[in-house]
Amino acid sequence: MGTHSTVYHDYMVTVETKQNERSAWIFDLRAEGPGGKIARSSEQQVTTAWLTEAEALEAALEEARLLIDRLHEQHE
Repeated sequence: MGTHSTVYHDYMVTVETKQNERSAWIFDLRAEGPGGKIARSSEQQVTTAWLTEAEALEAALEEARLLIDRLHEQHE
């Protein structure tokens, strides 16, 4: 379990990875920046879980980039 942070398009992105009751890796994602806040949890996605923490982290960061890109385009 870990917390990872990065900046993307002026958004501070924070991802917390953890294992669920079936030992699969899931994530909680938060991002805050000029266009607002984003909060997502892979726990809400019934069929989505990863075998490794690295896979869960990469999926969370990819989702953050997609969501932030959409917000960024809306505010241009």
